[in-house]
Amino acid sequence: MKKPIYVLITSLILGSCASLTKTQISAVNEFAQTSKKISVYPSKIIAVLNEIHIKNGIITASTYTDNIVREKAILNVVQFKVKNDIVTTKLNLSFQIIDKYAQSLLLISSDKHTKDIDSLASNFGAGIDSLISIYKSIDKETKIPDGFGAAIGKLISLSGKQYIKIKQANEIKKLIPQADVLLVSMTNNIDNYLSETATSLLTSYGDEAKTNYEELLKQNKASIENDKDYFQLLTNIHYVEELRKEIITTIKDIQIAHDKLCEIIGKRTCLKKPVHEIQVFKEDVKKMKSTITKLTF
Repeated sequence: MKKPIYVLITSLILGSCASLTKTQISAVNEFAQTSKKISVYPSKIIAVLNEIHIKNGIITASTYTDNIVREKAILNVVQFKVKNDIVTTKLNLSFQIIDKYAQSLLLISSDKHTKDIDSLASNFGAGIDSLISIYKSIDKETKIPDGFGAAIGKLISLSGKQYIKIKQANEIKKLIPQADVLLVSMTNNIDNYLSETATSLLTSYGDEAKTNYEELLKQNKASIENDKDYFQLLTNIHYVEELRKEIITTIKDIQIAHDKLCEIIGKRTCLKKPVHEIQVFKEDVKKMKSTITKLTF
């Protein structure tokens, strides 16, 4: 019979006596700060792709001369919007789980004691386990171990009772390698979506926008509003494609940065300079933040 994951983690924590230096803990905190709230970026891609689909659908409807066909086209757009206001559940869950993990690392590596850390620990544990449970109901092949959130909750709580020093360091030393399978699983399916589905959608939406605009010109129905719509569609398609590539780079670099964290916490050492892999990851996030401001939907 397998032991619960929190028992395995806790036993390893209590059986070790090595600690981490302040610079090692700071590196963990910096990684966590960069990773938290990262879900805004793929969510924006999904939202803009949906808006492009809807805009294209409305313009397509306007090219029809038959009123019945035109109405049917509009109804199809409405149906799409209703079904896709919440889309790509698996992708969104992946980033929400990464967010939760990052926030738990922030609590564990914080240099300030939190009075109600037991309450926070419970909430984080239940929250991430709930997200993982939903994720596993969608992806039956996932290798994420059961009880990961409960383990995080217990470790955060232990961090509050044995603040910093040996036990806090050991929590970090065990939790980060344990989370590697979680991070890899989440980032891989994000990469699959962005490399395949999103690429295909962007190509088809660009072709559809061009066909619609040319049809309006052919019918001599194009207005200044159509010109603006076409401009906006092409601009958004361009920047979504840019953001898509940046996110793919970022999720690869978050894996590299996390691997580096696993390496640097493996032995007690004082880091003389910022961790290069984490700095690369931070620059990736800055680029995504800049690109996202260029989207007009």
